[in-house]
Amino acid sequence: MTAAKTKESVIDVPELSIVVPIFNVEDYLEECLLSIEAALDGSFQAEVICVNDGSTDGSEAIALTFAARDPRFRVISQSNGGYGKAINTGMKAAKGTFFTIVESDDVITSDAYKVLLELLGRDKTLDFVKTPYQPFTVDGPKAQMAVPPSGRAAADLLCASPPVAPVTYRADALIFQPPAIWSGIYRRSRLEQFRITLPETPGAGYQDTCFSAMCLLNGLKYHWVTDRYYMYRVDRETASRHMKNRRDEMVLLFDFIRKNLQGNRRWGKDSKPCFYAVYFRRLIWFMQRVSPDYQFKLFLKAYRSFEDVWEDPKLRASVCDLLPKGEAVLFDHFWQGRQAKLFAAQ
Repeated sequence: MTAAKTKESVIDVPELSIVVPIFNVEDYLEECLLSIEAALDGSFQAEVICVNDGSTDGSEAIALTFAARDPRFRVISQSNGGYGKAINTGMKAAKGTFFTIVESDDVITSDAYKVLLELLGRDKTLDFVKTPYQPFTVDGPKAQMAVPPSGRAAADLLCASPPVAPVTYRADALIFQPPAIWSGIYRRSRLEQFRITLPETPGAGYQDTCFSAMCLLNGLKYHWVTDRYYMYRVDRETASRHMKNRRDEMVLLFDFIRKNLQGNRRWGKDSKPCFYAVYFRRLIWFMQRVSPDYQFKLFLKAYRSFEDVWEDPKLRASVCDLLPKGEAVLFDHFWQGRQAKLFAAQ
């Protein structure tokens, strides 16, 4: 009886909830889940929620094998609804104080979470920690991405005297880094407070952009540290980053972000310049992935979604000030309606 209660407490009151969205990744899933299992070293309680989003290959069976041998793993199967729905399903099922994501074709290092959780546990004002990530292919690792300029690790912050206070998006350039929502750990109560979820659009169409922007623009407090633990696979041909048939998803995603900020009363003179600067940077990157027959329609939709900026010269100037020089020039082309300049930007 005592052992049963102990087992139940491990599952019911975890410190960390790890959500793994799964769709047709049988070639990579075992490696991913093994890496997560190796990172659960017993120094913290965790649950691993594998959300099988309608896989038609052997992915579900692989996940069920882990759940059968380790009570920290569980599998939720649902009909295919896309990346956003899979993450939202995992978030709704999560019980942990903290929340993170591991994508099912990626891997993490065995020392992934311990120090980051200690940092989050020590400072109740800290809403999330963000880290660099390591892209890799079958040929080996590439240069790390999203490396903080401060050079501070979580261990440095734990021993700092006086303590270093967490910051918001106005403090550094984290908001302009790739979203990479999986290379961070988040206080789940704050995600719920600000209704931070992912849009449930089909497929895996950059829904993580919404999650990242909403965390930052809602004013959540964070530390950006050097503790790289996330290994991001970049050579899977079917991944969304390689597709060149996009339409207007980015416009829809930023409308989703705007509505969240308005609902949380975070839409104003402080957030608008960063919102539009991030939107434009993501937009010109996205434009290189749009099918040629849809480019002009996308341009018109995007242009109209910047109406606030075009009507307010001060806001337009503030957005330009936040953009790197070359992108500020492109923004001027955008304002003047020179759509060909944007599609030729990369």
